[in-house]
Amino acid sequence: MFSLVIDASSVIGSYTERFPIPLEDFDFTENPNVTPELVGTLPDPAWVRAGQPICLIGDSGTGKSHLLIGIGTAVAEAGLKVRYTITVNLVNELAEAADEKELGRTIARYGRVDLLCLDDFGYLDLDKAGAKLLFQIFTEREERRVNRHCVERPVLRVEADFRRPPAPHRDR
Repeated sequence: MFSLVIDASSVIGSYTERFPIPLEDFDFTENPNVTPELVGTLPDPAWVRAGQPICLIGDSGTGKSHLLIGIGTAVAEAGLKVRYTITVNLVNELAEAADEKELGRTIARYGRVDLLCLDDFGYLDLDKAGAKLLFQIFTEREERRVNRHCVERPVLRVEADFRRPPAPHRDR
């Protein structure tokens, strides 16, 4: 038995149709910049236990969400507690919790998961209050857990490049 909490109401498209998404279903031929060798090391939860973060960066439609959910699923199957959510939904949940005087309890709940998978981080345009709320989650988790982010614009370069491969040239 494994624990993977996914807020399916916040996920767009085919991801709402089938959870969990197996990492083995990722089509590496669709994005040759992402190698099976690199991705194949991520289901081993040792990096999560060591508190090492990972950040998937790339253009829209390049498979980051698929990999994020697939890796989260594999880590959950290995026995760790994983939570997946769209970042804007987390910020909204935190704002509602603050209004209801439940912020401490909500932050503690996110602090108890071993792996927090935040998707669509780059789409988020935070105001100062939202940024402070999200920062509290990171602060809570900093020393004892790992955060995984999936962003749409570069913040940090990792070994895998998630840019959409160029379309093949066709002679007419």
